[in-house]
Amino acid sequence: MYFDSIAAVIDMNGHGLYVWLAYAITVTLLFWLLWAPLRQLRVRRLWVIAEGHRRAVSDEPQSESAHQRDEADKTFSDSSETQG
Repeated sequence: MYFDSIAAVIDMNGHGLYVWLAYAITVTLLFWLLWAPLRQLRVRRLWVIAEGHRRAVSDEPQSESAHQRDEADKTFSDSSETQG
């Protein structure tokens, strides 16, 4: 082998700090470049699912009392805008 011991591999004739730091930075950046898009994809997928549930709930037919309440709210907001 090129090196006599593990200590010699770590030291690398005085260049070990630079070499191992470069390896660590490279591995960290590669990990981040793989992890960040996967995380963003997961977040967007969950958002799409939640949005689909929201739209499904809002598309359900309203009961008569809910419809009357919405109409009353609309009438109240229209009258308060004309007075203000």
